[in-house]
Amino acid sequence: MDIDVVELIGHPEMLSKDTLYGLRELVARYPYYHAARLLFLQNLFLLHDASFGDELRKAALYIPDRSVIFKMVEGKNYEIHPTPVHDAAEERVEEAGDRTQSLIEQFLNGMPDQETVGISAPPSGVKKVAVDPSKDYMAYLLQMEDADEAPEEKEGGGKGQRSDELLDGFLDRSDDKLVLQDHPEYVPEVAQTEGTEENSLDECYFTETLAKIYIKQGRYEKAIEIIRKLNLNYPKKIVTLQTRFVFYKN
Repeated sequence: MDIDVVELIGHPEMLSKDTLYGLRELVARYPYYHAARLLFLQNLFLLHDASFGDELRKAALYIPDRSVIFKMVEGKNYEIHPTPVHDAAEERVEEAGDRTQSLIEQFLNGMPDQETVGISAPPSGVKKVAVDPSKDYMAYLLQMEDADEAPEEKEGGGKGQRSDELLDGFLDRSDDKLVLQDHPEYVPEVAQTEGTEENSLDECYFTETLAKIYIKQGRYEKAIEIIRKLNLNYPKKIVTLQTRFVFYKN
């Protein structure tokens, strides 16, 4: 039987019992014919011939590149099947998009209606925490706008109210009461400007504070005298309810 080696290399499925005899004869005639020996060895391997082991050991001596023999015998056991990476990546992107959309819808559904619900100011006792602009820049801008829009009236009224609280707290905590003289040793010279309302308010506030101190010390006559002067000198200025309450209570 004539053997066409080139055709068998291109179509190894043509190897059969008929080609086995011709390849055996060709290898015996040309032992260093590498292509014929490899085809003969592959034919034995496909037919599960008993002489495959002996011929494999001989082929290892005649064939210089043994990796070809290894691929022929054990190649299928070392095949790498690629995994569909693109499909998995697309699934992760779709899952992330669905999760983002669900979070946005959940946030929008949880927001109250702006037309029906009014925005209430935070309680006065709650401290405002400074917002880090690197983490939440929008909240930082809103906080800055609230600080700029704060009315200036809080500055004047807040200072006076805080001064009263500090003064009352100091007098309540102090063991030794302060004793004020009837005539002060030192009276600071204050530059008066005609027609300025701020000087009159400061003087009125100072006198009212002095009356509170007298009430704390139990010197009611001095306190009554100061209150009467306030009513005479500043008829438009009414003594605060706190002073009257403390005075009538004591």
